[in-house]
Amino acid sequence: MARANGVYTQQRRILFARVGRMHFYNGPVPGDERPVGGGSHNKSKTGHEVYNFRETNTRLFGYFQPTRSSHINLKRIDSIAAAAKKLNRVLVVSVARRPEGGQVIVGWYKDAEVLRKKVQHSPGKPRGYGHYCWAKRRNCVLLPDENRSLEIPSGKGGMGQSNICYPLAANGKPKPANWIQQALQFVDDYQASDILVSPEADAETESAAAAEKALEQQQGNYRVSDIAFA
Repeated sequence: MARANGVYTQQRRILFARVGRMHFYNGPVPGDERPVGGGSHNKSKTGHEVYNFRETNTRLFGYFQPTRSSHINLKRIDSIAAAAKKLNRVLVVSVARRPEGGQVIVGWYKDAEVLRKKVQHSPGKPRGYGHYCWAKRRNCVLLPDENRSLEIPSGKGGMGQSNICYPLAANGKPKPANWIQQALQFVDDYQASDILVSPEADAETESAAAAEKALEQQQGNYRVSDIAFA
C-alpha cells in the first residue's frame, strides 16, 4: 500500500480486526481466562478469539466478529476480489481496547489467507470455535503487554464502531488515513519481543506487576497499622 498525496494506492492487502483483550490468546488459563471487551458477546461468553494465537501444525487460525455481517467484504481489501471466496497475502492486524482507554495493536498475521465466510471448526480448537483467517506461525507476532503501545484511532476516520476496518471505502477508493501507514510501518519495523517465541517475556511482565501490587498493598497495611497503634 503506497502513499501518494496523502492517499493510499492499493498495493498491499491489509485488514484491521478488533478483538477482546487477552495476554496470550492461547486458550483459557488462570488469570487469562477469556477475552475482555471486543463486543457484546464477550460480556457473558468466551469469545472465539481466545485461541487466535494457539499454534496447530505450524499454523494459527484467527477469529474476529464482523459487526454488521457474518461475511468479510473481500472487495474492500482488494478491489479485484469481487467474486473471490478467499484472499491470500493479507496482513491481518489485531487491535484491542486498553483498560485505561484507547485501543492498540496487540499482534498480527502476515501473509494470511482471509476467507469470505467463517470456517465453523478450526483445527486444534474445541468444536464450535471457528476462524476467518489463518497464517503460518513464522509469519505471526503477538506483542507482550509492554509493547502494545501503538494507538489506533476510533470513531470517524479511525476504526469506527465495527470490529473490522477495511483499507478501501465502500466506493473502492483507498481511505485517506495516515494511521494506516503508521500501523504498517510499526509492523514492518518491529524487531522486539514476541510472546509466540518467548512466552516468558509477557509472563515476567505480569509477575513484576503482581509483585509490585502486592508490595503496595503490604506497605499500605503497614501504614494503616502504624496509624492504628499511634
